[in-house]
Amino acid sequence: MNRLLSVLCSLCFAAIVIADEPVERLYQHIDIRRAPSFVVQGLAIKQQIHYQVFSSLDLFAPDEHGLRKALQTVETTELIEADLMSRGMFTQALGELRGRQFTYFINQAGEVVSMSGFTNDSKVEEVDSPESKSVLVSTVIDQDGWKEIAQLTFFEPRKTERIGKPFIRKSTHDWGNLGSWYGRTNYRGRSQGRNLQRFEYTHELEYRPPTPQDTVPSSKLPFSIENAKFRLYHARGEILFDTKRRWVTDVTETFHAKGTVATSMMGVDSTVHLEEQQIFTIKLTDRRDVKTMSAEKRR
Repeated sequence: MNRLLSVLCSLCFAAIVIADEPVERLYQHIDIRRAPSFVVQGLAIKQQIHYQVFSSLDLFAPDEHGLRKALQTVETTELIEADLMSRGMFTQALGELRGRQFTYFINQAGEVVSMSGFTNDSKVEEVDSPESKSVLVSTVIDQDGWKEIAQLTFFEPRKTERIGKPFIRKSTHDWGNLGSWYGRTNYRGRSQGRNLQRFEYTHELEYRPPTPQDTVPSSKLPFSIENAKFRLYHARGEILFDTKRRWVTDVTETFHAKGTVATSMMGVDSTVHLEEQQIFTIKLTDRRDVKTMSAEKRR
């Protein structure tokens, strides 16, 4: 009897272990091109940054509530291009990103309901000039940026959302000390060919300035943000979805916003005029494709 009980317990334990094993592995290649610019106290600063992040994604079977776990491991990163001012910061930040892991839980609609494992990789560097002294703050991908990339990666059109019929989903992005964006994303799908659908989407977002709680200076920011105003010029993209395999193959998105930020540093008030232009792509495959491994092979 004890022997039988021991065997049954061992089988139960084995079933638990097996259930916690990933059922599928995908490979994600992110390409980001950014052109932020700033004007502070008459000093114009322009950045040109291009970098790539290659990750493996281990997908687990849905639980009894339909939630699916995904484990992302950053395998390689590469700085393709950067201006002289940004190169050192992004080289360091991308190097620190290698090996990092993020865990997501995705619901049946392909929406990310939780994320863990994020560590703030913001870098701060002083910029000196004959006219003024300023501080440059740069981040590879912020926490909400990772969530948005994951949500695009795991995008799943609902069965009730017929091809060609537009549909809407809520959208938010927290900029931390700079405030946040709230609104919706409009989608419209159409057939692209056999087993392939294209979904075009547009973000309609309203900017909300930071609250006093948001603008408490952190150890990484030697200044406080008193107020901010931003306007979104465009934020749109497209998703290619494989209807047979039921996962996304390609995503492209562009983002363009302008605004002003009122800051205070050591009792000195100033206004920063900021413009953010960005384009990023996501490619997903179930094998280590030669094209998506180009960054790794160059190392």
